[in-house]
Amino acid sequence: MDSKREFKIIRDPIHGYIGLTEQEVRLLDTQPMQRLRRIKQLANAHLVYPGAIHTRFDHSLGVLHVAHRLACQLDFDDDQKRLVRLAALVHDVGHAAFSHVGEKALHYSTPNAPEDVHELVTREILLRHPEVQAVLGESAQEVADLLASEEPSVQQAVVSGPLDADKLDYLLRDSYFAGVQYGRFDLERILHTVRVIRSGDESYLAVTRKGQEALESYRLARYLMHAQVYQHHARLAADGMLIRAIRLACQRGKLPDTAFTFKQGDPDFIADYLRFDDFTLLSTLRNCDDPQVADLAGRVERRALFKLAWRQDLTDLKRRDALASDRLNKLLADQEQIFRVEQNLAAQAGCQAEFVILMPQTIKNPLYRLPGTPMGDLSERLLILDDKQRAVPLDELSPLSIKSVLFSERLLVYGPAEVRDKLREATEKWIKSL
Repeated sequence: MDSKREFKIIRDPIHGYIGLTEQEVRLLDTQPMQRLRRIKQLANAHLVYPGAIHTRFDHSLGVLHVAHRLACQLDFDDDQKRLVRLAALVHDVGHAAFSHVGEKALHYSTPNAPEDVHELVTREILLRHPEVQAVLGESAQEVADLLASEEPSVQQAVVSGPLDADKLDYLLRDSYFAGVQYGRFDLERILHTVRVIRSGDESYLAVTRKGQEALESYRLARYLMHAQVYQHHARLAADGMLIRAIRLACQRGKLPDTAFTFKQGDPDFIADYLRFDDFTLLSTLRNCDDPQVADLAGRVERRALFKLAWRQDLTDLKRRDALASDRLNKLLADQEQIFRVEQNLAAQAGCQAEFVILMPQTIKNPLYRLPGTPMGDLSERLLILDDKQRAVPLDELSPLSIKSVLFSERLLVYGPAEVRDKLREATEKWIKSL
């Protein structure tokens, strides 16, 4: 940003100096934003990659910085820049403890909760938290509306889209702190070649042909980070164990219901929700007087993780046996049926039912697709601006075929190390019976 408008600068390992306005500094100093210092960006990934202890707070600063650079490249006016910067800064303020782990607990406890329930929590914080309201004033509604907008616009695309400031920061940041090279791409080239394209009343982001290779690198980085970091089997084991501990604690009255059941307009929900970060939640679970809850949390804390007993690519199963695949998908859509299967597998393996975890996974990544499946509308696609100034999906120009090797759905089964072999045998028997 213009150095004359900088009220404060913060040094960041990814982007260097990040300038902040006085309003942004006051916003960062509110309790909801400071809480993000105690929520790790990658939840339990540090149990695999010890350096991955960076936080949602760090990431929020990075997203603000990248959003500002996009806004400058796209010739936003001063008010648009201000709004986009604020939206970028607070976009993760509604994340639960342990990020997406806590969100899973919200889904289990809140009937009909939307997939991105943390975005609803973010809106509640922006519109109802007194500290945040005092800083943002009337801008709170504008920021909340921008983050929740479903109408494609340039401002919305900068903060939430296939080529947004969020992904442009977290891939580089996660790669850096995990100590891997998979998430690296040419950010400068993308920022230099990004343009606005318009289709009727809607606007999208695209890069020129000169940026195609950089965009390919970005797409590949996202694929590799999912494969090597975000979906690492040990990280998923820890996440699954914590989700199970939270669910049991909520069901058995060991955690306040108001903290994990989303209720729009309820001030008690926001107050209790914000009390929990990674440290307070793990401590509460570990010291719980319920032995199973305490055991699960203690195992995560000392890295005595459950082992992967079985893994099945569901897209492969669908190709081999469509009928069995259909029955399995219906079962996995019903949490009660999942629990009954876990009980049955645990009985055969000889362990507690609560210690067998079936983990269905779906990667909803519009940057990739399996052959023959639709890509969705323009707002979900990476776009190249061709020589005739037409928007062409990268997928149609790409010489790479990595999309064909990405699994879109799979089922993992975890359990205690001492029963892994028996659990694998029981699971294989169950799958064959479908």
